[in-house]
Amino acid sequence: DIDGDTRLDGGWDIGADEAPARIYRSVGPLKTDTLDDDNSGTNIVTVTGSTAAFASALASQVGVGDVILYDSDSDNDLDASDSIVFIHGRTDSQNFTVKSASGAEPTEETTTNDTWEIYRAHTSLALAEAGTPNATLTTYGFSFTGGNRDLVTNNEQWNIACYANGTTADQTVVTINGWTTDADNYIKVYTPVYTSEVGTSQRHNGVWDEGKYRLETGDRSIGIREEFVRIEGLQIGNNGGTTWGGGIFMASGTVGEPNDLRISYNIIKATGVSAWGIYAYDPGAKIWNNLIYDFDDTGYGAIWCHSFGGYDYYIYNNTIVNCDSGVVQTDNEVIYAKNNIAQNCTDGYVGTFDSASDFNISDVLGDTTGISASYREGLETLVNFMDKNGDDFHLSPTDGMAVGQGTDLSGDSNLSFSDDIDGNPRSRWDIGADEATFTNYKMRGDIKFKGNIRIK
Repeated sequence: DIDGDTRLDGGWDIGADEAPARIYRSVGPLKTDTLDDDNSGTNIVTVTGSTAAFASALASQVGVGDVILYDSDSDNDLDASDSIVFIHGRTDSQNFTVKSASGAEPTEETTTNDTWEIYRAHTSLALAEAGTPNATLTTYGFSFTGGNRDLVTNNEQWNIACYANGTTADQTVVTINGWTTDADNYIKVYTPVYTSEVGTSQRHNGVWDEGKYRLETGDRSIGIREEFVRIEGLQIGNNGGTTWGGGIFMASGTVGEPNDLRISYNIIKATGVSAWGIYAYDPGAKIWNNLIYDFDDTGYGAIWCHSFGGYDYYIYNNTIVNCDSGVVQTDNEVIYAKNNIAQNCTDGYVGTFDSASDFNISDVLGDTTGISASYREGLETLVNFMDKNGDDFHLSPTDGMAVGQGTDLSGDSNLSFSDDIDGNPRSRWDIGADEATFTNYKMRGDIKFKGNIRIK
């Protein structure tokens, strides 16, 4: 195309430009067996162009990135002579958009086919990063691309969808390394949440949930050594197995240019003496709508920024609880912090923040000046959560310190968004990862009030 990018087989884009091919791969921890199949011989599948249509509804956990293996040679048997496609979208429980392993339109069509199986593409996030397929698919004789990909030359955008497998945790450390990326050709690791992706949401609801995808390790759970990577909607737990471990470690190694790393909608927690929730070492990053708690190792913090390149960091609407420090500036990086909550920390905010930083809450009296010029500068500010002892850090409707006290970032020129960690729309712009939910009550008939009444 006009950029020199390769045009895809099976459907060229119109015009001078060829958009990146979207590649989808799914992850299910230790999930080697089928998600669904046609053992009964009655659920017929038809694969025509980029559509796979089933006669009956599929299991609700089937979604984007999953592999459909079907009897394309019509011999009523599944083997290496047959075909696989990857789910790219869900219209409803019977109709799906599918593509080949390279993101092109499938070439092997089939009608009235009653021999098929559906699998997760990979059995851990680490294996997805490495490009190692589900072992069962390998047994059938199938392999597909992944790991150390040049996404720029191949003009691809990779979307790795993470699914729960009952209560089974993904326990393998992940390092994203060896890829070539840019602003259009990026890697996104996330949990599917929309009905256009999966029948049952795989994302947490702002509280740690053993029944949703979670990555739990004793080292740096996710290491990011490449530019242009996005981590969205994961649960990451670190059990303190090493003396310098944590949730997400970012070090792309590219000094002197912004690297567009995005960390959002995640729950990151420690279950032992762990150093940091997010460690940003030299790349610029955008970090928003995350819940980070229990990283109480002395000298570290929930979001630890360490840069030799003077990068800009945008840290918006995060909730940080029970950490040694909340947001830490250690070198010459420039931190823009807005609408963040730090509670039960030795220090809420450490270092020097850009003067545009504002509306940040800390319960430490006299905490770092310059981070909340318009709202309770240096004052002890206690936030009321729904169930702090039970690790439910949604804002209580009775809270008066964070609810409705933030600044609207929907038009922020550097990082704009309009929802919270649960995906709910923001309207009041509460401070922290959560926008409090209020219940409306209607009353009819005679109403009597007795005692003290507060209406807000």
